[in-house]
Amino acid sequence: MRSYMKKPVSIFIIPLIAVLFLSCGSTKEKSADEDFSIVTDTEEPVYDDDQTVVDNDSGEPDEDINDFDIEPDSLSFKTRPHGITRWDETYSYFIRCESEQNLKTVITVSKDDTCKGTIESDTYTFTPTKTKFPDGLCAIAVECYDGEKMIKQKTAIQIPNPFEYLPQPVDQPVVISTFWANTEQALFIEDSGLYSINSDDNIELIEEGNVNYLQSFLTFYYSTDELFYYISNEGIISTDGTVDKRKIVLPIEKISEIADMSSEFYFLISVDMEENIVFTTFNIDLSNKRTWFYSSSEDDFFILDDENNWFSSKGDSDDLIYERKEGEYFILNKEEKKLVEICHDETGKRPFAKSYINGRIFYQYDNDNCLTYLDISTCQEEKICGCDSGGISILRQLNKSFFHIVNHCENNTLITFYSSGEPEITAGFDEIISQPYSSDGIHLFAIMPPENSDKSYKCLRTLNIESGTMKSVEMMCNPGESYEFAGFSGEEALFNVFGKSPEHKLYSVDNDGSFSERYPDMKSTPQKMSIYPVKKIGTGKDRIYINAGRYTQCFETDGNPEDIKFLAKSTGNIYSVNDNTIMSSYKSGDYTYLNSFNIANGEKTIVAAGQDCKRSDIGFDGFYYYGISANGMSLFGITSAENCGSYFLWTTDGTPAGTINHEILIEPGMVSPDSSGGFYYGSSHYIENSQKKATATGASGTVLGFIGDTLIVYDKEEDYISKITAMQKGKIIGSFLNETSRKLSGITISGSALQLLETTDEAEPETYLISFPDGDLSAEPLSALLFDNSFTNVSKVGVNDKKSIFSAEVKGAAGKAVKSVLLNEEGITVSDPLYYFSKDSSFSGMVILNDRFLFSEDGTLLSIPLYEYCYSPFLMFEQTGNFKYIGESFSKEPVIEHNSNDSDSDNFLIVTDGKSTKSLNKGSWYSDFSIWNGMILESGKKFIIDKDSESLENLEIVSKNAGSDIYATKSFQNIFYRVCDESDTHCDNPYYFIYHLPETE
Repeated sequence: MRSYMKKPVSIFIIPLIAVLFLSCGSTKEKSADEDFSIVTDTEEPVYDDDQTVVDNDSGEPDEDINDFDIEPDSLSFKTRPHGITRWDETYSYFIRCESEQNLKTVITVSKDDTCKGTIESDTYTFTPTKTKFPDGLCAIAVECYDGEKMIKQKTAIQIPNPFEYLPQPVDQPVVISTFWANTEQALFIEDSGLYSINSDDNIELIEEGNVNYLQSFLTFYYSTDELFYYISNEGIISTDGTVDKRKIVLPIEKISEIADMSSEFYFLISVDMEENIVFTTFNIDLSNKRTWFYSSSEDDFFILDDENNWFSSKGDSDDLIYERKEGEYFILNKEEKKLVEICHDETGKRPFAKSYINGRIFYQYDNDNCLTYLDISTCQEEKICGCDSGGISILRQLNKSFFHIVNHCENNTLITFYSSGEPEITAGFDEIISQPYSSDGIHLFAIMPPENSDKSYKCLRTLNIESGTMKSVEMMCNPGESYEFAGFSGEEALFNVFGKSPEHKLYSVDNDGSFSERYPDMKSTPQKMSIYPVKKIGTGKDRIYINAGRYTQCFETDGNPEDIKFLAKSTGNIYSVNDNTIMSSYKSGDYTYLNSFNIANGEKTIVAAGQDCKRSDIGFDGFYYYGISANGMSLFGITSAENCGSYFLWTTDGTPAGTINHEILIEPGMVSPDSSGGFYYGSSHYIENSQKKATATGASGTVLGFIGDTLIVYDKEEDYISKITAMQKGKIIGSFLNETSRKLSGITISGSALQLLETTDEAEPETYLISFPDGDLSAEPLSALLFDNSFTNVSKVGVNDKKSIFSAEVKGAAGKAVKSVLLNEEGITVSDPLYYFSKDSSFSGMVILNDRFLFSEDGTLLSIPLYEYCYSPFLMFEQTGNFKYIGESFSKEPVIEHNSNDSDSDNFLIVTDGKSTKSLNKGSWYSDFSIWNGMILESGKKFIIDKDSESLENLEIVSKNAGSDIYATKSFQNIFYRVCDESDTHCDNPYYFIYHLPETE
């Protein structure tokens, strides 16, 4: 048995100060009955129901406070220049330079300064103009002298910073997906407008404008197969797919007679053969809905419904039914200009309609394997159940006068064709046809899923309902490609193919199964873009991914305006894993493929594939990307029908050789990269580099973290620590086995030491602190009595590299005591109780700063010294509220957020050196703060900087409508974001900016 309690250590007990009631420097007072050091032992101890002798009895590590000591060099700068500059505006940088010996410092402008600034009251200022700095660059260089030593600080300043940038998107082929077609023309939407394409691949602009935005409000109807109706700024328009036949059917000026078009919108419901129109108007808040009938012969409007209802229609041209609520169906009486309900539903259970044709309304009740149709002449329901072995569904193409009912049997498919005014036709096919498409109702096209993931196959079928025949199209589908139905052009079906190359291809297939590649002569410069998270690469530059329609374009930058370089573009869901490749995933049928594109030559390699599967009623994708990268490797999971729902761990570096199945079933766990280029998956496996398979470590348990490059893992038995293991590069280098009867808990890493709380298993238990310096489990640990048997329920409330703060309940009293612990070469030094607070107080440790401990008690921010008893702590901030530690500034000062429970105006950001505080009044209770490279950022919109020695200044990045979600992403040196003009309500035309961190020598 290890005798780790017998090693002598230094235990330092500081006597109580002579007068307990002397203040430590605050006006905050405690009454005598709050002085828990003098409460008698006759008072019964009070315990929470779930507490035992040691707090944190679950064995889980206490939460460390991310803290620091200020240990300055003999002379050092405590600030650095920010980079927020604009032309013709004064730039200010408040400089702090301190001497450890408290010598007076003098700050001057260096001869290397090229910004030509001046210093007054330790604030450097200059005003950049384009005439003085035509290149938009200069350097701030200042010197600090303490009478004995001089140091210099030099920072490259970019003007302006942030700078507006827009990586010039490369023209890219349009991914055509048509949504309407007649015999000659087909329509599709690109972000710049409405276009048509004919069989000769000639493309014509029909309507210029942002049709994508309006599309969510449009319901497309047309009077015949030859005309299409849509909404534009001019009103309701019809076209046969050409500009020559484009016509305004209902002008916006006419609609303005019944609605205020400056504040109201309208929604198109139907257009009949005589171009009578049904539409709804509504306010921007979707209220005040009114449904109108426009009579083309009378050129007038009539209200059909003035309730807050949403109407829709089903059917074809003049044979329509209307629906406003679930199961409520109506026919429009055009002569009387009113809606007439048909077959009122007494049960209130009838669902929404799926389709209407030949006097029958089709729908499906919840959890019903059959379809139901309602005969509107008799109001009687009939069931359509088809095969018992598979599902049944209705497939309807946009605004066609037909639809199909598809029923899957065991190994075949029954399809019934319903057409306006025609009898039904049923045909059976000896394959499972999941999603057929048709332009005329008789000829259907279907994409077949692959049977396996590594073979090419004939993936397209043409079906004829009248003859019941099916043909295979000779076009081959290849692994790693995704085939997508893209609509019709005349009678030909269009298919987009993604993944075969960085650019897609377009194929057309006719009714006989002949296919050909199409070459539409149209490219577009993307107008709408969104920035993907950047990826840091080995060159030290950032990769920017811009989603531009169906393509993702990749750029590279070092954060300077003149250095933004286009690399490549590709389709699919994209993420990068190394300097030379773009990784993308493509879905085809039941498979998801992971492809690697070589940036230099565009060559594609399939590196992995996963098969989708279903377990019970839950579906699982074959491929799952975890969004985790470690040491140049990206992690993802692969499942299959055999291990459905369980994913095996794969990693890739973007090359086939570096794409590896580690044959580890992925469980929720921690990925822990080390400094040697490998990483741990949980505690059980280690992956050395991208070319090697995972090896078992032989360890188990919970990962605590790293001490240097040593990973610490611990096991528990009955909620107490039973074993600790130390590993380097996946190999066990040391272990500690608790073979005593004493209880170990509260395991934490403090600086370079591993610490645990140990409670003796006695009638009057005592709590010891044991420590393994440098995490060396082979050495005898240091040990010191932390709290004797007068205390219970011990927990850590603060920690930094050398010091720890613990609290414990006082037995026989309703209070808790606070002690400090110092770890040094001699051993562990434990103080006497430094402070007492009520057991029922709301107490939260904030930060250890120099020789003081900052904490929040009952909504008050306080501090106490670490090495003497303090009856009345120092009041750090006047207002009470909720305090949250955010991090440390560049000058190593704690940044603490304060939110008031009473008023939005009493919310502050606090920066403190432990002696005094500076505060900034927050713009809103909802403001969010973060620390980036020592700079404080508010809600992603502003930087908080020192303006002078007494105040903080809140500098906006740009004076535009940034909003709360300004950041697209951040890397170590750059922040990428977009902002919008206040008039741009939907942010259709954002400005893109980079803030580049100034480089300080």
